[in-house]
Amino acid sequence: MSFAPVEILAPAGDGAALRAAVFSGADAVYLGLTQLSARRSAGNFTHQQVEGGSAITAMPGCKVV
Repeated sequence: MSFAPVEILAPAGDGAALRAAVFSGADAVYLGLTQLSARRSAGNFTHQQVEGGSAITAMPGCKVV
């Protein structure tokens, strides 16, 4: 029996959470957006931050899903 490789997927609702996930070894992160998140009261990224790349500039080797 063969298994697919395991990937660590972490939530990142804001810049601090994004950095923590990346520096802790996450293979991928998913971002919370201000208008498209189930947790709207949480700190989330704006569309401008994601489109402008400021949310993902310091993430070598980590995917955004």
